[in-house]
Amino acid sequence: MKKICSLSMILMWGMLVVPSLVSATFFVVVVNKDKRIDTSDRFTDNSDGTVTDNRTGLIWLKKATCGEKKLWQGAMDFAAALHDGWTDDGKGGDCGLADGSSAGDWRLPTRTELRGLVDYNYTEPSLSNAAGDGHWTEGDAFSGVLVDYYWTSDSRAGSNNLDAWYLQFQYGYVGSDPKTDYQNYYWPVRSKK
Repeated sequence: MKKICSLSMILMWGMLVVPSLVSATFFVVVVNKDKRIDTSDRFTDNSDGTVTDNRTGLIWLKKATCGEKKLWQGAMDFAAALHDGWTDDGKGGDCGLADGSSAGDWRLPTRTELRGLVDYNYTEPSLSNAAGDGHWTEGDAFSGVLVDYYWTSDSRAGSNNLDAWYLQFQYGYVGSDPKTDYQNYYWPVRSKK
């Protein structure tokens, strides 16, 4: 069971909340459709350049930094053009995709989707390993995760569409940058086919 410190997490859909009898601490047990305790790993390396998030069903690019930092629109364009056999990562290499994806399948994640990768039990980066029971290390299940800023697809309300949200993987905090002034990394995602 995973200890949760935030009371706002208690009301999440699909969770069974079990209060601790010793203190005001709460524990959350993830329950699947059949109401059995979910014992699967947090992430699955699909061995095709992608990783499945077993909590959300989203498919992430295994290489978290496939390409150089870009302005927001450049990151959006990169993700939309990404496909199996891609060879334009800005470094003369490829993103390692062998998943049969086509241009238009990939996109930048929303702020909520990218934040869903974060495990606040860890820092530098704030990401768990594939099993979900320890701190991330290179290749388990992702590669190239940097303690840096990653764009999301979401524009910040109140900025006249000039700023976009990012997530910083050092501690998992979210902020915003002007779309045309800052270059950040980007971590493409797609839905299951």
